[in-house]
Amino acid sequence: SGAGTEAVGNNFVVLQPGSTVATSLVEGEAEDKHVGLLEVRGDQWKFTALPLETVRPFILKDVVLQDYEQEYDFNDEPTLMAFLEEKVEAAILELRERHTTTALTKAAENRAKFPLVRLRVDYSGYSTCNPQRFGQRFVDKVANPSDILLFTRKARKKAEAAAAAEARD
Repeated sequence: SGAGTEAVGNNFVVLQPGSTVATSLVEGEAEDKHVGLLEVRGDQWKFTALPLETVRPFILKDVVLQDYEQEYDFNDEPTLMAFLEEKVEAAILELRERHTTTALTKAAENRAKFPLVRLRVDYSGYSTCNPQRFGQRFVDKVANPSDILLFTRKARKKAEAAAAAEARD
């Protein structure tokens, strides 16, 4: 992205290209993908980022179960799964609204039809469900049904530090 990083001393510039496809389901991969066009004439150069139009759509959403604990009983697995299913459906809908262009090829149509979706779920204080079993609900909707859910917990030390800071206030 951009024109690169100029090295100390201005003797050279570092261009660091990445993959044109999502290689891991992390935040940085959810950004738009580009290819780079490097034009060189003598000792002058110009770098232009060209957005790719047929990349498989990818969305990453964070969900903190404690933010919803007044409305839902997440100790009940069917309730947890229904809640997470709503979140995944909303993410798919958001992607469809964001990527409304007509596919140019059958492969591009397939990529748009089966996006990559990742929910990072902070389940601190609750149990989880089986991500593979959960994903079976989305086999005909996403490209990564067994990898939709990523369960995380706040690190204990961070949570304890935050609680101590609140107690001081």
